[in-house]
Amino acid sequence: MQDASEKTTYLQGLAGRAAAAEQLAADVRRAHAESAAEFDRVKERLRRSQQDEVGRTRERMIAAFFEVGDSLDRSLEAAQSPSASLESLGAGVAMVRDQLFRALAELGVERFDPRGETFDPASHEAIGIVPVSDPALDGKVVEVLKPGYRAAGRVLRPALVQAGRLAS
Repeated sequence: MQDASEKTTYLQGLAGRAAAAEQLAADVRRAHAESAAEFDRVKERLRRSQQDEVGRTRERMIAAFFEVGDSLDRSLEAAQSPSASLESLGAGVAMVRDQLFRALAELGVERFDPRGETFDPASHEAIGIVPVSDPALDGKVVEVLKPGYRAAGRVLRPALVQAGRLAS
């Protein structure tokens, strides 16, 4: 009888451990599901936050150019005045141009003129090769048709240039 009693006790112990293991597995599954749901909620909050920040940045960038547009309007009005001179119009346009470049600089945009630098296809776009007699100008930017622009170390627009090549 002792053997049957021991077996029963042993089986009851196994059943208890199996029930505990099943409960632990259910708890782990539930915790995993809760963690996954929280992860999805955090991911969605981050996505919305990122979209909001992109929108605010876009608005700041656009607002930087309102003053430039207003200045252009004033320049056009002044140009239609009977007392407007070519010199005053030129000075007004230069002021608006400077205002534009200040707005770009405030946004982190840098204008660059690579004249005299070694030609670099990563930041210069060559539209022609100019024969040069000076060996120091070989492979250098000898003329800039349009300056380049960069921000945060990235080229936004390469400079449009002509590079020198030693005439043979």
